[in-house]
Amino acid sequence: MLTNRTTILPQATKALGLVGAASLTVFSLLAGSATSASAQLGSISGIKFNDLNKNGVRDALELGLPGWEIELLNFEGNVIASTTTNLFGTYRFNNLPAGPYVVREVLKPGWKQTLPTFQKSLQLGQVLGPWDYSDPDSQWPLIAPDASGNFQSPVNITETPSTDLSKFLSIHYSGLDAETIKNTGYAFDVEYHPGNANFINVAGERFDLLQFHFHYESEHAIDNVLSDMEVHFVNRHAHGGLSVLGLLIEEGDTNQTLAPVFDEIAAQLAANNGAFPSTVPFTDVLDLESLFPSDWKGWFYNGSLTTPPATEGVNWFVFETPIEMSAAQIDIFQDFLASNNLTNNNRPLQDLNGRQFNEHNHQETISGGSISGLNFGNALDLGLLGLLQFNYQVTVNGDDVGDLNFGNTAVPEPMTILGVGMAFGFGAGFKRKMNKKQKD
Repeated sequence: MLTNRTTILPQATKALGLVGAASLTVFSLLAGSATSASAQLGSISGIKFNDLNKNGVRDALELGLPGWEIELLNFEGNVIASTTTNLFGTYRFNNLPAGPYVVREVLKPGWKQTLPTFQKSLQLGQVLGPWDYSDPDSQWPLIAPDASGNFQSPVNITETPSTDLSKFLSIHYSGLDAETIKNTGYAFDVEYHPGNANFINVAGERFDLLQFHFHYESEHAIDNVLSDMEVHFVNRHAHGGLSVLGLLIEEGDTNQTLAPVFDEIAAQLAANNGAFPSTVPFTDVLDLESLFPSDWKGWFYNGSLTTPPATEGVNWFVFETPIEMSAAQIDIFQDFLASNNLTNNNRPLQDLNGRQFNEHNHQETISGGSISGLNFGNALDLGLLGLLQFNYQVTVNGDDVGDLNFGNTAVPEPMTILGVGMAFGFGAGFKRKMNKKQKD
């Protein structure tokens, strides 16, 4: 049982693997081929445009946006190149060595991102053999090719202020329709019936709860410090995409919400001489929403599953405020791990490779050739008269200014806050509504 959190030293940068592209939008693609003269060089290009229908594709009348700064970051997180979108909203970085990169949109002073691009489609990779936690960084890529990717989870979250996750995420967990507790050999999953009444909404997209499970110690670290445990709520989109909510756990008071789960684990271990069955029926109604802290500050980023197949493209949300479990409950989980000959089930921290938290950025690995189709689009459906409305949110003197509405006509973004009211004279019925809110 842990009574103090563990400090984690940063990992050495891993060797670069030549793997397939993984990005925050399904419209990124590998194109072209490298010549013998430039076998290790490639290019990355894309467009910034008014994505009015939020489909990630530049459609007719969706104008490109000129004058926006785009940065290119290497695997150390350093900006190695910067450019601005041209008259048509396009940008390009040439002569790039093979390796992982992050393409980052730089918000103009005073502007706030209102609609990050979360992935809703995902195809899980293969697991070609057994695995364990003895040497994950070396062993897992041998049986799970996706584990050799450059944008893996978990990660150390550091040097990034938390953000209000409720701007992008809402949770609708009724607690109904629990089905079984499944012993995976590495953790126990509390599984829910397909089509159950538990889901989350991520930027307007529904993800249904599949299961939740625990890790000892935590998998994510905050400023190089691990928590005692971590619970993951795994949610799936109808198109296969995964969004995972991570709650850090510290030793403290008994967690009454989770007590039925851990009481069942303890009872099964006692009844089976320290072993745990492969599955146990479990239909208790848990007040899952009450587990989440009232303060929804945290971080989101694009990463991977933390167990094989370790497929990338997972939307991660990690809450800053930990929840509590008692020493006895943590002991029960350690007893469960011991029944599977484990002392821990947390994957080592993975390199960020330039990823930014709480931002709209794209992640790509190139191995020669070109990567294109990295789209930076931004729009919100305000539901006014059934029209798709282009929306911005700016901050002026600490107050939020919302619903800067330019109608359903695509228009170039204002170049400065002072120019917002003019907006080049475009838009049907410019409307401004002031909403004074608490400053982030």
